Amino acid sequence: MRRILVISLITILALALLAPSRLSVAAPQDDAPRISLADAKKMYDDGTAFFIDSRPEDSYKTEHIKGAVNITIDTLKEKLKGLPKNKTIIAYCT
Repeated sequence: MRRILVISLITILALALLAPSRLSVAAPQDDAPRISLADAKKMYDDGTAFFIDSRPEDSYKTEHIKGAVNITIDTLKEKLKGLPKNKTIIAYCT
């Protein structure tokens, strides 16, 4: 079963994976499903998650989680069918 999880604390996840010394906290959205940093990191390490960076392309090019794919809201519909069905999908933005 495919689960799409939105991480509202993306700054923590992205920076924890990229630069652990630069952590900060973003305000969560009330209606977004949550996943803990520990669970996201475990799925990242295990290769069981597919990360979507939904920020604009220039932000993605500047820095992103290794292996994350840049899919913005404008391109999501056309790329939806290409998402893996056997992994947990974790979308993040700032």
